[in-house]
Amino acid sequence: MKPPQLPSLPSVQELLDHPRVKGLVERINRSTLAHRAGNFLDDLRESVAKRTENWDVPSVGQLAERFARRVFGDPAPGAAWINATGVVAGSSALAGPLPDAALQALVQTGGDYGVNEAAARQRAVDAVQSCCPGYSAVIAGSIDAALLLSCSAVATGRRIGVMTHQDVGSDDGGFDWPQLGARAGVVFANVRDGADAGYAAALSAFRSVPGNWPQSCGVRIDLAPLAGMLDPAAIDLPPLASIPERLAAGADLVIADGAGLVAGPPCGIVVGRAENLAPLQAHPLLEVLLASGLTCSLLATTLQEGRRGDAEAACLALPSWQLLSASLDNLSQRANRLVQLIAESTAVAAAEVVQRNGVWGCSGGQSLTAPTVAISLSPADRSAEELAGALRHAPRPVAALVEGDCVLLDLRSVFPRWDQDLVAAIEQAG
Repeated sequence: MKPPQLPSLPSVQELLDHPRVKGLVERINRSTLAHRAGNFLDDLRESVAKRTENWDVPSVGQLAERFARRVFGDPAPGAAWINATGVVAGSSALAGPLPDAALQALVQTGGDYGVNEAAARQRAVDAVQSCCPGYSAVIAGSIDAALLLSCSAVATGRRIGVMTHQDVGSDDGGFDWPQLGARAGVVFANVRDGADAGYAAALSAFRSVPGNWPQSCGVRIDLAPLAGMLDPAAIDLPPLASIPERLAAGADLVIADGAGLVAGPPCGIVVGRAENLAPLQAHPLLEVLLASGLTCSLLATTLQEGRRGDAEAACLALPSWQLLSASLDNLSQRANRLVQLIAESTAVAAAEVVQRNGVWGCSGGQSLTAPTVAISLSPADRSAEELAGALRHAPRPVAALVEGDCVLLDLRSVFPRWDQDLVAAIEQAG
């Protein structure tokens, strides 16, 4: 009888060259690491031989992740969460994943003394300029710091007209407008789209597409925390105008969060022409509000990864875009495999696959939604809240949704490499 054809596995060299492993090679003797990689692949081949007919070969990236965990051990409890909420960008509770190249830069930078702050900040500015030709940037430590610096620099002692979907007297998506006004020395007031404002600045807040600017408004500031260098409409999600598109639509300054669709570290990115950034660069609080050199280094690396400016490059290089671009067919296939394993756990009375319209991004009190696939869990002997709590305290913590009497695991935000850990967390909750 002809033996089964074994699927092809990567070589030891391919495994060692993957960014997940390559950045750590210097910490262990290379020959020792190569020996361990060889043993790892031998064990994997033996496993494949036993399950060839019903086993999907992991990607090189997934194998690199497994190998790194085998060599360096599992992360400490609480160090990394499985995000099963479906929210890929804009989560206030979970920081987004960084691309492999940025992680490698973090290991290399963090494993030595110091960072040249000025040089790192300039690299981040240069990276923004490569994505937005003709414009420059200021990188603040947070989106709040970027907004405070911008408003204070362009309109101290004057009024700013705000175009937003909520009254500026309320807490709008995490921004306390009265408190921000007091800190920046400005007064915020609502203004209608296209109205003759006569204010020192106009602030368009949390718009998916740029609105009509007031006729007389001074500096036009577009606050768009989720905006990236590409519009997600390129991967068939609802449109959210990119930073370059917002500048082209008339904004003098665009403020975005590095952890939004830029897919980098949390920080505040202010993009505009040099003359519009000059007041920010001359502000006495600039040095206090700037991002650290380490953050700027991570941002620069992230932007360089997606610098080609097309969706294909972003989906290959940026983890957040990888998640967002996953097809419904792919999510359904994973869900159907997982639900069979999860249904055997004593923690659940039933598990089923559901298609739903889920939230993938949050910004300024707005929820950006798209079709997704989730696994609905009916708890066996406790409430949905209690099961969700048990998952949050699992060795590999899981953030899930609670809807009625069920716990939902939205696979939109779950990396395929965490599928088995997700099953294990549910089994441990039993």
